[in-house]
Amino acid sequence: APSGGGRMEAEEDALVGMEATLSGPVGLRMTQCFGGVNAVRADPRRELVWVGTSAGDVTTLHAETLQPYSCWNPERANAPEKKQSLPLHLQTTQAILDLAPVGQESLVASCTKDQLTLNDVGGFTRFARKIEDLKRNKHQALQSSAKPATCTCLEATYATSSTVSLGHSEGAVSLVDFTREGEMVACCWPEKSFVPTGAALSGVHSVAPYRRG
Repeated sequence: APSGGGRMEAEEDALVGMEATLSGPVGLRMTQCFGGVNAVRADPRRELVWVGTSAGDVTTLHAETLQPYSCWNPERANAPEKKQSLPLHLQTTQAILDLAPVGQESLVASCTKDQLTLNDVGGFTRFARKIEDLKRNKHQALQSSAKPATCTCLEATYATSSTVSLGHSEGAVSLVDFTREGEMVACCWPEKSFVPTGAALSGVHSVAPYRRG
């Protein structure tokens, strides 16, 4: 059996910058993911591991072997056609800051600083929108009229949930429901009750799932 150091090196090779023969559908003809690993999540329903990188790529790995199944870049996939036609080294994209499996299907929500995206296991986009453009629920009383425009982290509300909690650098926490076309159904600013009016708020860098029962 490989030593601890050897095993770690093997996993890094499997995750970052290593061209591999993909065993599943290839998102946007990508056969290689780039950048350092920013986020790793195990799928609770299937033997899959989701990985997000500093170069903005998302890849799916078989859990037992770390063999790549599919790879795509959410921001590039939803960019204007003119940008997609540029050579890859000119298509700079933001880092994947966080990701989480959501819903009953093999779907993954991922976020960059500016965008929230929902993809299936093959990399095909189910939902993509800028954080500042997320639709608000008109019937949901929000704690503030201010609206966050960036994202730092996300988490599925609970296992198999179709809603995600988002943390924002502006100090807000919001709830987005993909069954409502990515509607922001709730938003609160936890520090507003404790800091002086007009004072800078700390960003939210971690959110946890709701534990039922």
